[in-house]
Parts: sequence; C-alpha cells; structure tokens
Amino acid sequence: KKLYFDVIPQQVDDYLTHLEKYHQGSGSGLQVSGKEAHAGGASPAPPLTSIPEGEPQKTLPPQAGGAGGGNLAAGAGVVNHVPPLTSPPLAGGIGEEAKAGGAEGGSRTPASGSKAAMESLTSRLDNPVWHIHAGRPPAPESSIRFSLLLNLVSACNAEDTSVLWGFLKRELPDATPQNSPMLDQLCGYAVRYYHDFVKPTKQFRPPTEMERRAMSELRAYLASLAAGVVPEDIQTRIYEIGMAHYGKENLRDWFKANYELLLGQSQGPRMGSFIHLFGAKETIALIDVALKRDMAA
Repeated sequence: KKLYFDVIPQQVDDYLTHLEKYHQGSGSGLQVSGKEAHAGGASPAPPLTSIPEGEPQKTLPPQAGGAGGGNLAAGAGVVNHVPPLTSPPLAGGIGEEAKAGGAEGGSRTPASGSKAAMESLTSRLDNPVWHIHAGRPPAPESSIRFSLLLNLVSACNAEDTSVLWGFLKRELPDATPQNSPMLDQLCGYAVRYYHDFVKPTKQFRPPTEMERRAMSELRAYLASLAAGVVPEDIQTRIYEIGMAHYGKENLRDWFKANYELLLGQSQGPRMGSFIHLFGAKETIALIDVALKRDMAA
C-alpha cells in the first residue's frame, strides 16, 4: 500500500522536480517536506505532493539497463551513447599568453567565469536526470505534478485523458497533447494508475458535525470566489477556516477531512492548487455530496 500510494507517485514528482532544476542549472536538492505539503497554508506553495508526515524524500534512481537490471555493457543496456565528461573550456579558450606562460613554466590562471561554469557542470552531473537521459534530459513542459494529476483523476473519476485536458486548459491554455507530449503521457499514466491502484481502495465517509460546519464555510467561500484568484489565496483561506474550527494543534485533521470527504482517501493534494485547477464550482459539487452523507448510513 505504501509503495503504490506514496513511493511511486512521489518518485515521479521528484523526477519532474529534478528535471526543472537541471534546466535551471541548480542541480538537485529537493526542499519539500511532508509537513509543508499537507499542513502548510501560510508559506509559499511547494510542488504538490502526497508525502506522509515525516517521510524522507526519495530520489528517482537511474534507469536500469537490459533485462538483467543495471547492466549497461555493450548490447545489454538501453543507453547507446553517453557523452564524454569534459571540463568546460576556459572563457575564450587558451590564448597565446596562456600558452606562452605554460611554456615558460609559469602558472596559467583560469579565465573569468570558468569556476562558475565548472560549478554549473558539477551541479548538473549531480542531478540524476543527467544519468537517466544519458546527458540529454528533455526540457520540462509545465509545473504540473503527477500527484496533482492523480488527485484530479480521483476527483472527476476520469476514464480517459481528454477529461484531464479539459481541466488543464484552465491552467495551461496554450498546451495541447501535441505540443506537450510528456504532460499527455503523465495524464495517461495518472488515469491508469488511478483505476489500477486508487479507485479500488477509495472510501468516502459522512462528516462529523464540526466537519459539516467547516465544510459549509468553505462552500460559502468558494461560492463567492472572485475570478483571477491565485492558488495561494485559496490555500490561505482554507488554512484560516481550519484554524477557526480545529485550532493550530489539530489543523492536520482539517486537511485530512478534506481528503477523506471529498476524495475518499486519507492523503491528498495541497487544496489551494487543486481547487484552482479543478474549479470552484466542481469543488462545491463535491462538498454538496459530502454534506448529504448521513452519519447513520
């Protein structure tokens, strides 16, 4: 259960984060904690995850080559060519003065910027995506994470990727399956993953009286939501509603109630980002269904 609900989705998200950081030239270095991903509301939103409290970050291991798993010998692996590791050239190359200095036994001083270039190269080589893609990682297409797509599928019970693309157009109006093939692939994986591993275990429950009051307040807020509101503003309001009804010490119970009542699962997304993508009207519909559940049922 832990493998299917925590480890695999998180490793896909870690891969996407590493991919972004590679193209930013900052190497790896994930900074997201489970606490920030679930209970945080006042701080800026990290990439959306479903990591349990206290769970260590995991990085995606390099792809194993061949049927034997890990054998990259000629004819056995999936990598046919790995670019040679070379140090970046000194700015402007090695000039006549440098050559002359070397010939006379003098020391050659690296040109300005070569240290920064070397540090950039090192940080990229430290990033696992360099090794996964044999030195040619593809450019990221969006900041949408697999965990968010998975929760989106769960909320709308999608049967195919076209449903997801209907929601994604709100966030990425210019994106299409044709110009964003990696995102489209992730959508397909999310639909299949949901139906194979998530849907069979979903369990909805009726709300308690306190949850009814808090959910009703959230519904009223969403019903009056202005156009153009950003995910962080939605998250902040959800946080404030939780503080008012649960207090700081029990705030996690409020977020857990959102997941269990609206999505039928004990873990879930950062709600501000999820509602912004899923839609206020659609989230209100989920709340109405939850509020109609009878405690005696």
